[in-house]
Amino acid sequence: MEYLLSPDTGLIVWTLATFLALVVLLSKFAWRPLLSAIEEREQRLRRDREAAEGARSAAEGLKSEYERQISAMDKKTQEILADARKQGSEIQASILRQAEKDSKELMEKTKQQMVLEKERLMKDVRSQVGTLSALAAERLLKTNVDAKSHERMVEEFFKDLEQAKG
Repeated sequence: MEYLLSPDTGLIVWTLATFLALVVLLSKFAWRPLLSAIEEREQRLRRDREAAEGARSAAEGLKSEYERQISAMDKKTQEILADARKQGSEIQASILRQAEKDSKELMEKTKQQMVLEKERLMKDVRSQVGTLSALAAERLLKTNVDAKSHERMVEEFFKDLEQAKG
């Protein structure tokens, strides 16, 4: 136990020499490469963090750009829908106007046909009334009436009718 309490100078010198040699060797071969590896790793982590922050800001920029584009598309869609509704209303109004016009034309045509048919029927009625009148007059007079006098009597009858109307 005495050895522990009294230091040996040779041992101290050799321990110090070994320690200094170890420090020199470690600093030359281990610490410098180790420190440079740590420094490289720190720089790489710093670059990666900066790249990630740049990518995040770029992603946020893209997100805001996409949101702006979506908003513009929504607005454009609303405009297109409004135009389509307006065109639909215009087409509907145009169809209604055309239907009214066609209806009026059909009514006019029908009225004209009715007038023509009325006139034709009136001629037929006049002709039949004239014939019946001539037959009645012939029976009353008991005389024969020829075709010419029959026609003349019918014409005079209608003239009298028209004068009585007008």
